[in-house]
Amino acid sequence: MTTRYPKIQIYHPSELLKPWVDSYIILQHRKDGIKDPLLWTIMPDCTGYLIFHLLTDRSRLSLVGPRSVFKNINRTNRVLTLIVKFKPWGLSGILPFPTSELKDTSIPLSQIFGYPAINLKYKLEELARSGDIRSCLKKVERFIEKHIVNKKSNPKIEYISQLVSSNQGLITVKRMADEMGFSDRYLRKIFSLEVGLSPKRYSMITRVTNIVKSVDTGSAKDWTNLALSSGYFDQSHMIDDFNNLLGESPEVFINRNNREEII
Repeated sequence: MTTRYPKIQIYHPSELLKPWVDSYIILQHRKDGIKDPLLWTIMPDCTGYLIFHLLTDRSRLSLVGPRSVFKNINRTNRVLTLIVKFKPWGLSGILPFPTSELKDTSIPLSQIFGYPAINLKYKLEELARSGDIRSCLKKVERFIEKHIVNKKSNPKIEYISQLVSSNQGLITVKRMADEMGFSDRYLRKIFSLEVGLSPKRYSMITRVTNIVKSVDTGSAKDWTNLALSSGYFDQSHMIDDFNNLLGESPEVFINRNNREEII
């Protein structure tokens, strides 16, 4: 699939942040800002983000929680987007409240960290407008390191997340709980606290995301075989998951020109 972004750069986090952060992503749009007013559909997502948007006339710096359903966004006037993609449990390292409170929403970073976050936003805007993207990344990384330095990630959540990923989402909540020696109820509780989603929703999003990736990379041959290879009993169950998460059938969503590309 032809990329929907003019220019993408991906960077790895520092050793200190590797337990929490998956990657840094830079999306460079038009220098005079995106002009297309068409709403952009973004998929449900198991992880959270810290996102800096440079617009033609201003900037935004936000924390974005995990998404249990799709969302339509307006990208008009965006010049550059700097994304910190956390690991599924990563937001719990900097949030002073359960990650579930940020599910399906976003807040200004300053709402949690006050003046230091406001100052960071202004510094990032100044650097981004001058084209110094590397310094932007360093500023963001230092900020996260400062607020995450005394915390440790939960190895139980990491293991469950990796279990779901390695099974492409084809795993029951009961098996997850049994693997850890947890009750289903306790598993749902810690998942809500640290990941922000229920383990069942997490698995469903993982399955659908893998299907979209398969189609986008050209490895999928037809819908029936794709459904069966993705662990569904039949194509109708796969369609149900797409309707649940994206509000439309796989074919309609895949053929959209105004949907995100999974990076």
